Amino acid sequence: MKIDPKLIISGWFNLTLDKFNMLDQQTKNMAAERFSFCDTCKIRDGKICSPKRSLDHVVTKQKTPGCGCVISAKVMSKDSKCPIGLW
Repeated sequence: MKIDPKLIISGWFNLTLDKFNMLDQQTKNMAAERFSFCDTCKIRDGKICSPKRSLDHVVTKQKTPGCGCVISAKVMSKDSKCPIGLW
């Protein structure tokens, strides 16, 4: 999986805006919906989408590892995607 620094920065930027109550409601809603999938995902290891764990991608059915991202920041990045295709 290719790492895109812009997506990482946007996620952390939005997470920071949220901490200061400056994040728009649409992004908050998107993040909450995404997090609901991540909250029970078997790839999750604490706060991380673990690259040491794998699940079948929902579309390709191929065994796919987690991305290694901090979930709370990743769900805040509008253009980021779940590595196993849940969102």
